[in-house]
Amino acid sequence: MYKCMRARPLRSGSVSGHSSPLPHRNCATFADDGETAYAGSSGRRMLTMVDPVDAAELLIALVRENEDIANHGDGCDEAALAVVEDQLGRPLPPSYRRLIEEFGTWDLAGQEFLGVYRGEAPGGAVLGSGVETLVARAQYGLPADLVITALDGAGGLVVLDAAAPWGRGEYPVLGWTPGTTGRDLPRLADDFGNYALWASRRAVARRRGLAPSDL
Repeated sequence: MYKCMRARPLRSGSVSGHSSPLPHRNCATFADDGETAYAGSSGRRMLTMVDPVDAAELLIALVRENEDIANHGDGCDEAALAVVEDQLGRPLPPSYRRLIEEFGTWDLAGQEFLGVYRGEAPGGAVLGSGVETLVARAQYGLPADLVITALDGAGGLVVLDAAAPWGRGEYPVLGWTPGTTGRDLPRLADDFGNYALWASRRAVARRRGLAPSDL
């Protein structure tokens, strides 16, 4: 039996039109306020980078420390992850997999990530990154080697570039907007774990009135 979280009322929408399982919040992802996002090899402002899976573990701890401003599922087992990887035709990077295993889908202080979760009906479909990516490929021309991890709340997508794996199977994180052609896309980070940790720390700091360095 899958452990993926079943859907509850809508949060911020999706590419596919499926209801997302977490309550609605306004998203904040990359460069939406003039800040420069983490970008490990882009030449922009560098934030401290750790091993991608270690960054995922730090994010898990951050969510646990801020449960009052977090929404998340109960995790996702290997069978459900296999469904998504079969849909995508490629493995998910280890840092994204680790977070999905822990939470399924999650939102921290309004910073949300699709992850993988189950539909509302008994035996419902596995939803999240796999379905959203397939719909965006079919309807909006998302390149076949990009995988959606989040919507930015302003029409853009945070995606993994599966055409450029490195290390132990991590993918760079890019920004993509429907209608974009070519591959000259903004590089947001070298890996998902460090990007998600940076974005989540920023969201918590804003909510708590702190500096990200305080977290």
